[in-house]
Amino acid sequence: MKWSTSFIEQYDPPKPGVWTGRASGPEGPPQYLHEYVVHQDLLEAWVTEGVDCAVIGYCCDEGVRRNQGRVGAAEGPREIRKALAKMAWHQPFFNMADLGDLHCKEQRLENTQKALAELISPLIDSRVFPLVLGGGHDIAYGHAKGILESKKSTGKKLGIVNLDAHFDLRRPQPLAHSGSPFYQLLKEYMGRVYYLALGIQKAANPPELFQTAEKQGVRWTEMGSFSQQFSRESLALLHQWLAEMDLVYLTIDLDGFSSAFSPGVSAASPLGFDPFFALQVIEALGESGKLISMDLAECNPAADTAGQTALLAARLSAHLFQSLKRK
Repeated sequence: MKWSTSFIEQYDPPKPGVWTGRASGPEGPPQYLHEYVVHQDLLEAWVTEGVDCAVIGYCCDEGVRRNQGRVGAAEGPREIRKALAKMAWHQPFFNMADLGDLHCKEQRLENTQKALAELISPLIDSRVFPLVLGGGHDIAYGHAKGILESKKSTGKKLGIVNLDAHFDLRRPQPLAHSGSPFYQLLKEYMGRVYYLALGIQKAANPPELFQTAEKQGVRWTEMGSFSQQFSRESLALLHQWLAEMDLVYLTIDLDGFSSAFSPGVSAASPLGFDPFFALQVIEALGESGKLISMDLAECNPAADTAGQTALLAARLSAHLFQSLKRK
């Protein structure tokens, strides 16, 4: 694989030392994820044949800084990997590779988004499922762009499901930021990308953003007073919407959860959905056969409590692997 100069400048090979945990006994097969994952330096060779899922770190929170948020999410990928490594592993024939990280250099967010897109496209065309660990939610622009520029997406309707408290439909000011990825995608790929946001909170979105969402044909559900009703309505809308899509990309902003579950984010909130809702969404998407990629955004270890947010991200990822394998 021939990479651009910009990609090479921002790329950092995987660090096997991050993947540590309890060692399995010598008599039986490996029991933990850190004993299964392989590490692939993309500057030496392309993805190992037979890989089902590739982990990529998006070590960038420049978009959060531009959006006046709490920085620190650039360190999120490392902490999520550390939490993933310790997971008991029940799927020995589901092959995972860590492909390393992309780092934002000299506050050049746009270059990092382009580098991510450059990596995502060949992964999609190789039928390798990308799991991208963030990093600010500007991750979504580069991630979706890579899918949309892939050969596999040609002539297909791409649905983006965003679990989030925010629409992230703000305009660039004039530069892109963590609050603008879906505005940019809907403008740039009009008629090819369709956006569903689940978990929107009125307190986190001014009226202008609801108007923008309406104008752009966005579908969404709001967090209300009753979490069970919210879950039922969201899942019903998801299934209806899924029937209209060819391919689906799932992006989870960890600030959509209540801070009781996810304190280490850029914009924590005491209100939000719970992990069980997210698990149901992941299951529904996995079973649809249309889910081709996923990322987790806004994990900020500097604001986390005992690694709780990173662990939540890891558990969501593990449920993704189970759903994909089951399908």
